[in-house]
Amino acid sequence: MLTRTVLAVIGILAFVVFSFALAGFLSVDNLINLLNEVALAGIVAMPATFLIMSGQVDLSVGGAAAFAGIVLAATAPGLGLPAAVLLAAGSSLLIGIGNGLLVTSGRVDSIAATFATMALLRGLAYLVPGGLAIALAGYRSLGDTRPFPGIALPTLIFGAVTTSKHNVQFLRERTKLTNLSFADGDSFAHRNVWAIERTA
Repeated sequence: MLTRTVLAVIGILAFVVFSFALAGFLSVDNLINLLNEVALAGIVAMPATFLIMSGQVDLSVGGAAAFAGIVLAATAPGLGLPAAVLLAAGSSLLIGIGNGLLVTSGRVDSIAATFATMALLRGLAYLVPGGLAIALAGYRSLGDTRPFPGIALPTLIFGAVTTSKHNVQFLRERTKLTNLSFADGDSFAHRNVWAIERTA
């Protein structure tokens, strides 16, 4: 609780300082640009929150994103951009499932497992295109599309992820899954004693 309070206070103070120091900081255009800038990091941070609650980490996020980009670039010319986006998302999902199985079923430490996955994926992302950038027609429109004035598509996705009913319920209410996650993060030995009994 103390850490969250300190971070909140620091964030508020930074916002106030920049508001007085920079004349255009509170302008609508600047605030929208700030949201657009943090959207991608926020989309990644939301599921990472659940991992941290469970006492785990995932170091392969960057490698998975790079590999998904390669999948997208390789399949889009033949299948079209929408299908390629789905395949890229599916590849990321499989990577996440693989990491989860290594940690849960294989009992491999999450740092070691995801570090190895990160190294593998970053190597593949470099090897497949030969270390060269891949030009893909229409790709930039995914990030630059603004369904609402000034608000980019990634920002809308970030808002949907953070405000979805399932995620809000998971973080704010004492569901069985929430208790199990906190129990895992606190102590594997006390999971059945504390979390399951509490939700029985």
